Amino acid sequence: MTGALFHVDTSNSNVNVTGNLNVTGDTRITGNLYRTQYRPGEIIEELSSICDGSQIELTSGTYTVQNVTATQDGNTTHTAVTGSTIAYTPPPGTKRVYYRFSYQWDNTENSGISHHQMQVDGTVIRDSMHTIASNYASTNWHHALFPVFIEYTIDCNASSTNAAAGKFTSWTTPKTLRITYREYNGSYESRLHFNEWWNGTSGGAATPVRPHLTIRAIA
Repeated sequence: MTGALFHVDTSNSNVNVTGNLNVTGDTRITGNLYRTQYRPGEIIEELSSICDGSQIELTSGTYTVQNVTATQDGNTTHTAVTGSTIAYTPPPGTKRVYYRFSYQWDNTENSGISHHQMQVDGTVIRDSMHTIASNYASTNWHHALFPVFIEYTIDCNASSTNAAAGKFTSWTTPKTLRITYREYNGSYESRLHFNEWWNGTSGGAATPVRPHLTIRAIA
């Protein structure tokens, strides 16, 4: 250790350093190393994964993303989009949590009108509501085929809790985040995670298209 002025307190089996500590050479740490202070806007941790059943180890814990192995047909009841559900607890110091979920959408009848929204512990976040539709056609569907991106930034340092606005005074236990989706009615149908067209052919090549999940804890 060179060029540093610091005070070391080793009471209670802990080592507390006050001041600057410069280390020359190797430093080996057994166990987890956590910071307690962050710069405003700094990313504390990020979960970013294709939905293939992977386990992601973060500061706040280990998370397993869902494994999407099949397409998902729509219906007229709001249903969780496969791959989108996760129970997440941000690490200490987090003031905002950014959630982003991307998935493939395919029109299978008429204009395929459908509704997509984000929920936190079952409460719909009002500003996450999106309706998707294509040009109406009575035949020759699947010409509206594109990725959907639903994202929202949750405030975990709000002055008061308003779950429908994505605002909470604190977030210290797991909250379940997910996207739900439904069709306008039975005459406007669609499906998810499906590629109708690929490399000059049709019929579901390169299917399913696995969705992608990102969660970012921000100081």
